[in-house]
Amino acid sequence: EYIEQPCESFDDLAKLKREIPMKIAVDESIRKNLGSNLGSLKDVADVAIIKWAPSGGISTAHHIAETVGLPVVVSSALDSGIGISHSLALAASFKDLDYACGLGTISLLESDICTPPAVVSGGVMSVERREPDFALVEKYRAGADRVDWWKNRITEIVSGWEGFEK
Repeated sequence: EYIEQPCESFDDLAKLKREIPMKIAVDESIRKNLGSNLGSLKDVADVAIIKWAPSGGISTAHHIAETVGLPVVVSSALDSGIGISHSLALAASFKDLDYACGLGTISLLESDICTPPAVVSGGVMSVERREPDFALVEKYRAGADRVDWWKNRITEIVSGWEGFEK
C-alpha cells in the first residue's frame, strides 16, 4: 500500500515523492522530529505511521496524528503482547483507519511473553488487555547489556519529546 520511510531527510522524501507514483509513509521522521513542524510532513509523505510507546502514549499519539494531518497506520516496534495490546487500543481509538495496521510482529519473535500470545487470526486481532506470563518473562529476560541499551533508547526517545506540546 505504501513504501515505509524510504529516505531519512525531508528533502530526500520530497524529491522521491515527486518522482514515484507510490505512496510514502513516514515513521522515524515523526519520532525524530517531534520538536519541529510535523504539519510539514504532508509535503513529503502520504501516510503517518504511529507507534504508541515512542509517541508518548495514546493521547499524545492522537495529538501527533492531528498535527501531522495524514492518514494513520498504527504499528508496533517488535513489542510483546503487552505492547501490542496498547497498540490495538490506540488503533481502536481512531474513528477511521484507511490502511491495515502493522501489529502482527509477535510472529517474528520466538515467543510472546503473554498467554495466550497476541497473534493475528484470519487477519484480525482482538482488542484486549494482556497480562504477562511470568515464567515466560523469566525465560526471555534480557541480559544486562541489552537492558542498558533499552534504557539509553528510552532516554533518547523521551528527550525527543522536549519542545513538542502535548
